[in-house]
Formats: sequence, structure tokens, C-alpha cells
Amino acid sequence: ELNDKAEYLKSNPNYNDSASLTVIINCEGDMVRCQLDRKTQKPEIDQQIISVFQNLKKWVPGKINKKPIDTVELYSIKIKNGIISF
Repeated sequence: ELNDKAEYLKSNPNYNDSASLTVIINCEGDMVRCQLDRKTQKPEIDQQIISVFQNLKKWVPGKINKKPIDTVELYSIKIKNGIISF
């Protein structure tokens, strides 16, 4: 879904870059924070990445002793030849 929504990359298929993203999910599975810790070289790609993550379905929180807990997820994002991967 991320590659489909990244309009900048569709018109720049040879683009290479990387980023890191932090997502905080509460114990109910709602995203409460989404931020790029290391941004790409293009603000338009950063905005598209954040937008896609914010519009994803309900998240699954981590668990301790079978109880849902607030969770931090870190994503390392690579862009190679205009394709985003994790």
C-alpha cells in the first residue's frame, strides 16, 4: 500500500533513500503518535509515508502476561529504485 500511495516515487523510479519511523500504539490498538526520526531527503516523501501509516487499520498492541500494553514500534524504511521496503 505504501508504494501505491507514494506519488513522488512513481515519477522518480530511480530514487534511493532511507528513513526511520516510530509508531506509538496504545493498549486499545490506536495509534497515538507517528513520527519520522530520520527523514528522507524529500519532504514530500516524508509526508506520504506519515500519511499512509496514519491511515492504516487498527494496530495490534504488544502484550505482557496476556494483557495488552502501550507499545512502541520502530521501522527502518529503505527506498531503492523507487520502491519502499522495511
